[in-house]
Amino acid sequence: MKKPSSERYSLPVIHNCAAGIDIGSRFHVVAVPADITKEPVQTFKAFTADLERMADWLVELGITTVAMESTGVYWIPVYGNRPGNTPPQFRLVAAWCPPVFGGH
Repeated sequence: MKKPSSERYSLPVIHNCAAGIDIGSRFHVVAVPADITKEPVQTFKAFTADLERMADWLVELGITTVAMESTGVYWIPVYGNRPGNTPPQFRLVAAWCPPVFGGH
């Protein structure tokens, strides 16, 4: 049997100023490129004030594209809470993943 390789694999960077958000019912986990901030992964609660703080943080970092993953309707407040000072090129890409049911 072949031994697992310790080599690091990487994907090509398509958008340098992109972030990903894992949307949850009570909190959202946001990841940005590691080279632009000391703490590239942040957790924000799902309340309006927290969503505003999250949006301000992304704009402050120069993020222009955000990909969101959500298994329900919890992405709607995030998508609808785009800040007024957001640059025109700021894009939110909503991604929906259908639930996976296990069965016998």
